[in-house]
Amino acid sequence: MYEYDYYYYPLYYRPTMMQSLKYSFNCKNISKALETTQKTLYTVNQIIPTINQVRPIIANAKTALRVANAVKEM
Repeated sequence: MYEYDYYYYPLYYRPTMMQSLKYSFNCKNISKALETTQKTLYTVNQIIPTINQVRPIIANAKTALRVANAVKEM
């Protein structure tokens, strides 16, 4: 089927929902969306383990400061 502009269809003919989706999602848009999704997932997969490793370090630093303050008061 040829790619027609929606407004040039006769009044009695409306494209089906699937035909509209087919023309609105062309290959370039889908490949761009997939590429962006892959980059986002790659970044998230690197950030989450880093957060999980840094969280105990911060908690231990707070505890170390409390111990240092307690020793200083003695």
